[in-house]
Amino acid sequence: MEEVKQFPAVERRRNLAVASGQREKGEVAVFQELGKALTSSLELDQVLRTIMEKIDEFLRPDNWSLLLLDEAKQELYFELAVGKASQALKDVRIKMGQGIAGWVAQHGETVVVPDTTKDTRFFSKVDEKTKTETQSIVAVPVRFRDTCLGVIELINCIGPEGFDPRDLKLLEALADFAAIALENARHVKRIHELTITDDTWVLSWRRRFTGRSATTTNSRSCSLTWTISSR
Repeated sequence: MEEVKQFPAVERRRNLAVASGQREKGEVAVFQELGKALTSSLELDQVLRTIMEKIDEFLRPDNWSLLLLDEAKQELYFELAVGKASQALKDVRIKMGQGIAGWVAQHGETVVVPDTTKDTRFFSKVDEKTKTETQSIVAVPVRFRDTCLGVIELINCIGPEGFDPRDLKLLEALADFAAIALENARHVKRIHELTITDDTWVLSWRRRFTGRSATTTNSRSCSLTWTISSR
C-alpha cells in the first residue's frame, strides 16, 4: 500500500488576546525572529513553518495554507496546509484565475471575503473534497518584485467586526518574508545546478584535452620513428 504523504508539521501556538502595546512588541519580535531565520538558515521548510506558525499565533484562523505556483502547468498546489481535513488538500490543484486563490495569484492583489456565498469567485469544489464549510477567506499574494510565487490563504478568520486592517498588514508582511525565503531557495538551487554543470564541463574538457594530447604525442612519436628508420 502506497504511503500517504503528509504535510510538514506546523505547531499551533495560539496567542490569546493581548493589549495593543504587548501586541506591538510581539509583532516586532516576530519580524526579528523571521529575519534571523532568513539569514541563518537555507532550509526552506523550516522558514516557511515558522511563518505559518506565526499566522496561527496572531491571526487564529480555523484553517490556513500556503499555495505555490507550478509555473509549467500554471496551477497552484498546496505546499503547506494546517487545520481540519488539511491532508485532503495534498493532491488538490487550482488553476490560475480559479477560485479566490487563483484570482489572487493571477492579479497579485489581496482579497478579503467576509461571506463566500456572496462572492462569485469562490470555488466550492475544495469544500466538497475536504468536507468543510468555508464561510470567509482572506488571501494575500506571495510576491517577489513583480512575480507572484504563490498565495497564503486563511479560512474562517473574519469576525463580526471584519478583518482588522492591522492584521492584514501583518499577514502581508509575513507573505513578503515567505517570498524572500522562496526566492533565496531558488537562488541556492540555481547555484547548485550551475556548480554541477561547471564541474561536468571541466571534467569533459580535461578528458578531451588529455585525449588530444595523447593523440598528438603518439603521432609525433610515430613520425620520429619513421624518420630514424628511413635513415
